[in-house]
Amino acid sequence: MYKMDYHLHSDYSMDTPTPMRAMCEAAVRTGLDEICFTEHTEMGHPDPHSNTPPDVKKWLAEIEEMRRAFPMLVIRAGIEVGDNPLCRDAVKRWHSALPLDFMLLSLHLIDNQDPYFRTYYDGKTQCQAYRRYAESKLESVLAWEPSEYDAMAHLGYIAKFAPYPAAERPLRYAHAPEAFDALFEALAKAGKALEINTSGYRSMREFLPDRELLMRFRACGGEFVTLGSDAHLPEHVGGKLDDAQQLARECGFRYALTFEKRKAIQHLL
Repeated sequence: MYKMDYHLHSDYSMDTPTPMRAMCEAAVRTGLDEICFTEHTEMGHPDPHSNTPPDVKKWLAEIEEMRRAFPMLVIRAGIEVGDNPLCRDAVKRWHSALPLDFMLLSLHLIDNQDPYFRTYYDGKTQCQAYRRYAESKLESVLAWEPSEYDAMAHLGYIAKFAPYPAAERPLRYAHAPEAFDALFEALAKAGKALEINTSGYRSMREFLPDRELLMRFRACGGEFVTLGSDAHLPEHVGGKLDDAQQLARECGFRYALTFEKRKAIQHLL
């Protein structure tokens, strides 16, 4: 079975200390066939540290170096696009000029607040906080043309850092059923993939999104997933991706996607 990790960060991301070579070495040790570096971009993020894009010229040059150093590993160049409604046109212009293999549409800001920080939850119930997140994800997807991105990242990001007990933390369909259905129908109509991101398992024993949301995406016509560990450290590269493939099959998906120069390649699950 083809093994891919399509959500990795190196020290070209502002929140990652690990050199690209160490991530590639971990991918080889883990037995992966293909990886994609999806470095963060967070244009206009209110935290100045977060608004630090990679040095693209240097980053692409190092990807080429890693391809030569690890010929047994397919290495793709991607970006985890931090959408921002306040400067979306600039976000789109900057990213459209890059020679990428993969565009992973992400959202870390809800009404210009990042739920990584506890202040987002002030004055909100959990249902209110989560419903607004789902509505913001829908608004984000509807604002991007299908040609402008390839997959949607980590639905459930909000739950990773929410100030609730681990058992109560996961994002569920019941938090915003109307928004989720509209979101999934839009992704399915555009033929886009939904990422199964395994990083949530490290903090709350759940993937992002959970089984119920994945099954709802399938019921709404979704056909494709991408698989990613969201690793920022070598020990997390490839983590739980075999389980993610199994979950995708159990939810009725037949194909996981990889990408070359923004063209999708289907892999039977």
